Amino acid sequence: MKNVHKIINLTSHDVYDVVGKNWYPATNQAAKVTYTEKILATFNGTPIIKYIYSEPVGLPKPEEGTLYIVSSVVLNAMKGKRNDLISPAKVVRDTRGVPIGCQGFRING
Repeated sequence: MKNVHKIINLTSHDVYDVVGKNWYPATNQAAKVTYTEKILATFNGTPIIKYIYSEPVGLPKPEEGTLYIVSSVVLNAMKGKRNDLISPAKVVRDTRGVPIGCQGFRING
């Protein structure tokens, strides 16, 4: 990854990077993905499930120097397909357990 000039938040909520103290406001274009479940097996009556993801909607084409913040579900669905997608990592929570930010971003690269 080189020459990142812009990060665009494609989630439905604001993202705060507590390390760099950067806010990434939610846009009106949230990238979303749906999935179906396939039961592969059961163990002691408990299903072992595989998620089969649809193609995401609301995901723009790659743009040179731009990273897109997406949900972990979208990131997982696009594993091996795109290297410009990031998702909040090391989530920081308040005393009630509510997420208030992240300490970095993860990438499927």
